[in-house]
Amino acid sequence: FFVCLVMATYNTQWEHTLMAEMNRVRTQPKAVAIEMESLRGNYDGVLFKFPSGKSTKTVEGVAALNNAIAYLNQAAPVAAFSSLSEGLSHAACDLVQDNGSKGLVGNVMSNGTPSAQRWVSYGQWKGKIGENIFFSIDDPRQIVYQWLIDDGSSNRPNRTTMMQDAFTTVGIAHGPHSKYNFMTVVTFAKSFVDGGPGYVPSVGQNRDGKHTVQSADRKTEEATLSAKGEVFEISTDDLQADNIDNLTLSAKGKILTLSKTFKSGGKTKRKNMQWQLPFSFSPSDVVAVFSNGEVNITLPKPNPNEMASNANIVVGEYRLEPIPGSEKLAIDVKKAGTKIILTVTGSSNVENVTVSFQADVFNFIGATKLPVRLPFILSRELIEVAPESHKLVSVLFLCITNISAGLLSRSPSQDRQSR
Repeated sequence: FFVCLVMATYNTQWEHTLMAEMNRVRTQPKAVAIEMESLRGNYDGVLFKFPSGKSTKTVEGVAALNNAIAYLNQAAPVAAFSSLSEGLSHAACDLVQDNGSKGLVGNVMSNGTPSAQRWVSYGQWKGKIGENIFFSIDDPRQIVYQWLIDDGSSNRPNRTTMMQDAFTTVGIAHGPHSKYNFMTVVTFAKSFVDGGPGYVPSVGQNRDGKHTVQSADRKTEEATLSAKGEVFEISTDDLQADNIDNLTLSAKGKILTLSKTFKSGGKTKRKNMQWQLPFSFSPSDVVAVFSNGEVNITLPKPNPNEMASNANIVVGEYRLEPIPGSEKLAIDVKKAGTKIILTVTGSSNVENVTVSFQADVFNFIGATKLPVRLPFILSRELIEVAPESHKLVSVLFLCITNISAGLLSRSPSQDRQSR
């Protein structure tokens, strides 16, 4: 077994017991529901008494237990966690040792190291990842019961994370806590390769030119875009596509959209996964491979300058001859079908005009600045500039370029299985 800085431990019999208890509820939810019926006697109003004799004040009282039992009775079994990751366990142990010795709570280290950076200290995760923390008792079965009850949280995040079928591996550590007696940390991942240090995959959080942004109705952890080496990689989770023929990948500007059509209730429905990339790209550079119900998308890295946060990309510099009687630069904006036409005319002086774009803003900069905000993210491929002596005509294309399902290829292993 391993001891982390004397007090906190991981990969001991205790952690294996907790993993077994979590696997039991994942694979036998109805059996655990029957067990938990006996916990009703542990409530006295909002007070809950653990078998050890320790009591805690709850928010919902027995109502949260009733909710957990109802959930388990209707839950379908999910696969047991297949492995206990040493790397994730070591990262969990670091948090227990650090926060436990200082009486802190949460999943951020006392020096400000965020959870994502801690997780890659001893390996590399891919896809979904999550973490549960528990304080006060060190009884594995009772900890699992409390995560199922998840008192005081209407969306039951601890229960949802522990029962998430996308997770296949866990890291577990526990140890003393100077304020709350004991602290337990479990990190859940879809995939984790022990080793390290790894890198933190970017997920849909910020429109800052560095992170991908997904459609608003999707959880950000359901897909990640990572950049390492010479390519960017997007890995989908929870797509669960039955057939490649039901998938379509399309591109518009800097936005990639993966669509799945499926039957539900006798109707054909569509589920979209969408990523706003921090750079422009050519659809012909996109490689997408379908394997085991998910899609892995790769595309080459662009010029680093165009990936910088809020990068201002210069299209060109142009000279406009003077127009008598015109006081300053003027702009006219028109929409014609799938185009937006921007026409800039000069002033009474010679104007040297720089044309550039920054995310969704198109700029004409001479003696004065004429910015135009557009309803989409710009890329070089969408812009044409036609300079004339007294005016600049810029055409911005709105059309969608489809990346046909034919470019969504099956993995070699699936081709062998199909034959």
